[in-house]
Amino acid sequence: MADSDPAVDVTGATPEVSSAPKARQWPPRAPLTEFEQTAEDAVAARLAATGERPSFEALAAMLPPLRYVNAPFKAYPLVLSEPEGERKIRVVSDGSAVHLGIEVNKRPIGVDQASHWNGPAWSVTLEVNAGDGWQPVCAQPRWHDGCLPIAGWQWMAGPQTLTLDVFAADVPGASGRLAAWLRCTVKGKPEATAPLRWRARLARHDDAGQSIPANLQCTGGALQDDEGHLFGGVGPGWQWDEAEQTLVWSPAADSTEHEACLLLLDQPARHTLINHPASERSAWAIETERALVNNAAFLADMAEPTAWHDRMNEVARQWQQQLAPAGSATAELPEPRVDQARQAVLASLYVIANRGQLNYSVHNPYERMYTDETGLACTALACWGHIKAAVRFFEQVTFYDQKNVMPHDLGCRLTRLCRLAQLEGDNGVILRRHGRRMRRWAQQIAASRNTEQHGLLPPTQYCGDLPQMVYSFNGNAVAWRGLRDAALALADEKLLAHAESMRAAILQAVEASTDWQANPPFVPMQLHGDEPTPTGQLTKTTLGSYWALVAPYAIASGVLPTDHPAQSAMLDTYQQRGGLCASLVRWTPQSDYNTTTTLLECGIDDLYGAGLVEAWARTDDADQLELALYGKLAIGMTHDTCYAGEIASLAESRIHGQLDPPGRSLFLPPNSAGQGWFNVLLRHILVYDFDAQGNGVPDTLRLAHATPPRWLDDGQVLAVHDMPTAFGPVSYRFTSQLNAATPRVRGVVQLPQHPNLKQVTLRLRLPHPWQLDAVHIDGQSPHPFDSDTATIDLGGLAGKKSIDVRLQRIRG
Repeated sequence: MADSDPAVDVTGATPEVSSAPKARQWPPRAPLTEFEQTAEDAVAARLAATGERPSFEALAAMLPPLRYVNAPFKAYPLVLSEPEGERKIRVVSDGSAVHLGIEVNKRPIGVDQASHWNGPAWSVTLEVNAGDGWQPVCAQPRWHDGCLPIAGWQWMAGPQTLTLDVFAADVPGASGRLAAWLRCTVKGKPEATAPLRWRARLARHDDAGQSIPANLQCTGGALQDDEGHLFGGVGPGWQWDEAEQTLVWSPAADSTEHEACLLLLDQPARHTLINHPASERSAWAIETERALVNNAAFLADMAEPTAWHDRMNEVARQWQQQLAPAGSATAELPEPRVDQARQAVLASLYVIANRGQLNYSVHNPYERMYTDETGLACTALACWGHIKAAVRFFEQVTFYDQKNVMPHDLGCRLTRLCRLAQLEGDNGVILRRHGRRMRRWAQQIAASRNTEQHGLLPPTQYCGDLPQMVYSFNGNAVAWRGLRDAALALADEKLLAHAESMRAAILQAVEASTDWQANPPFVPMQLHGDEPTPTGQLTKTTLGSYWALVAPYAIASGVLPTDHPAQSAMLDTYQQRGGLCASLVRWTPQSDYNTTTTLLECGIDDLYGAGLVEAWARTDDADQLELALYGKLAIGMTHDTCYAGEIASLAESRIHGQLDPPGRSLFLPPNSAGQGWFNVLLRHILVYDFDAQGNGVPDTLRLAHATPPRWLDDGQVLAVHDMPTAFGPVSYRFTSQLNAATPRVRGVVQLPQHPNLKQVTLRLRLPHPWQLDAVHIDGQSPHPFDSDTATIDLGGLAGKKSIDVRLQRIRG
C-alpha cells in the first residue's frame, strides 16, 4: 500500500507484541467470512459448484455492499467538483450531509485515526420529517445518467417519492467560486395526518473539527453572517429558523409535485462574489454595502428552480464533453452497468485531479501523488484515448521521488512513459520532451547495480509500508523493465546491454532464492535473504499479505518468461494459498500490525493486483479476467457510484459497531488507482496489445478475447471505437443473431497497419450451446478458425473488413 500506515517487521521473526495499553479499545472486527478462510478463491469455488458463470448479480448477492468508512459521517463520501477543480465538496453518500470548505490537513475528524479525514469549515445536514420525527436522509446514491458526477438519491416516504440531487459547479460569472447546488423534490399526495417536511441544519466547525454555532441570518434569500460573509442562496419555499440555524421546507398540500433548491458556497464570500485586484480595493470598499446587497440577491436568484435546472444541464453537458474528447475511445456494451462504470471511473479521475495533478485521493492524507499508483490511473485514461490528459498528469509525477524505493519508482516512471509514448503514436511529444531525462534515469538504474557481487540493485524497502531493507525481487524486476523499455524507446544499445545483464542477474537470484521444495514452490520477494515460506494461507501473516501485494509487480514485469517455473509458481501461489477472492488480491494484516479495526477488518487490496490482470491477459486466461471484471464491479467498488478505497473489507464492518443497513468498509475513498484499474481491466478484455515474444516490442493484437459469453446473446451488440494501441487505433462492431434462420454473428473490424504488427486474432466467446461453424471475411471463401477457442486469425489484414460468422449448436 501507499506509505501512510505503521511499519511492520518482515524479517520472518515472530514480532514482539507490546503489552502497553492502547489509548482506546477498538471494536473487534466481525468474524472471518468463508471468503477469508479458504486457500482457494471462494467466489470461484461457489460459481463452479453451481455451474454458474460470473455476473454482477451473482457476486453482489454473496457479500454486503461497500458502504462505510472510518469517519464520524460513517457512510463513504462522494466528492464533487468542476473537472480538475482546486476546490472540492464532500457529500455523504447516504445523502445525509454536505461538507464545505474542506482544507488539506485541517480539522481532523477520523474515528480511529484522527488524521485520516479532513473536516469541513461548515456543513449542512439534511433531514426529513414524514410524521415520525426528524430523520436524516438515508438512501442509496446514483450518478446522473449512470456516470456523470451529479449525485442523486430517491426513496419513498409513505405514498410520496422523495429525491435529492446535488452537484458542484462554479457560480456563473464568478469563476473559481465553487458552490454545492441542491434540489429537494416531493412527488405524490401526502397522507392527511402526516404532511412531509424537509430540514437543512447549518453548522460551522472549528480547527479541531468540532461544531460551533453558525450564527447566520437569512436576509433577502441569502445566507450571511454579521461580518458581511455570504454563505449561499435560498430558493422559494424555505423558512429560516434563526434560533435553530435551520431551513425548513413544507411542500404545499394542494399539489402533487414540489421542488425547493439551495445554493451553498464552498468558501464564504466577503461582500462580493469575485476576487478584485489589490490595486482596486479602495474603490471596491466604497461600494461594499451595494456589492453585498447585489451579490446576495444574485445568490437567491441562482437558488430558483429554473436557475438550478439551467445550471445542472450546463454541468451535465460539460461532463459529457469531458468524457468524450476528440480521439477518445468509446464502447457499446450489452451490459449498461459495465460501460457506465467505465465512464463513471473516467469522471472520477477528473474529479480527483487538482489543476493537472492526479492525486491518489481527496480530503485525506492520500491527497498526494505516488509514482506507481498515479501511473496506473494515468494508464486508465490513456488506454481509453484520454492521452493528452494522461500525459499531462503523469508529467507531474516525474518530479516525485519516494525515499528508499527509488529504483522501483524510476522503473515505474520509465515504463509508464514508454507506454504513453506508444499510445500517443506518431505525435512523439513524450520522447522529445523527456527523452534526455529518461536516459538519465535509465543510466541511474544501470549505475546502481552491484556488479561485483550479484548484479542486483542495492537494498530497498520491502515495500512502501515496510521499512526492512532487502534485495527486492519486485523492485529489481520493475527497475529492469523500465531500463529495458527506455533502452528500446531511445534506441540505446549500451542501455539495452545493461538490461540484458541485469535480467540474467535477477534470474540467477530467483533460481537461488526460490523454495523449490514447497508445493507450489515459493518465490520470495526478498532475494538472497531469509523470507519464510508461508505454511498456510498468505493472509495468515502480515508478511504474507504484503507478498500478495508486491509479487504482481514481478509477475507483470516480464523479467521471467511466461513459461518460467518461477512465474507459474507465483501464479499458483495466489490460487492455492488464499491469495484471491473473485480474482481480487486478498490482504489482511494480523495483530503484529498493531493497528485498528479499520485495517484489521480489511480483506482485499485489489488495485495491487493490476499486475495479475496483465499476466492473465498475456497468458490468455479469459476466465480469470471475466471473474475479475465482475469481482471488481460487485465486490471491489461501490454499487452505482463505482468508488473504491485502497483496501476494503470482505466481512461486515464493525468500525462503528453493528450497523443497519449492513455493509462492508473501504479505506480512504475515492481512490484514483483503485477505480482506474477497472478501466485497464475492461480494456484488456476488449482489446489487448503486447509483445508476445517478450522482447519489449509490441507485435500482437487480441480483440475481444475475454468478453463474457452473455455479451453475444441474441440481438446484442458488442463494439469498441478508436481504441488506441501501440499499432494505431482499432475498432470493431458485432451483432449477434442467434435466433435467425441461419444463426450467425456479423460485424466489421477496422485494423491498423504497422510494421511491427505480426499477429491479430479475434475471439467470439459465445453463450452455450453455440460454436463457430464457418467464417467469411469480405465475402471470400471460408476463413480458418480455431473451433476449440472460437478464435479467428486476422493476421496480415488491415483496414476495414466485414466478418460473417455462421454458428451451429454444440452436439451432445
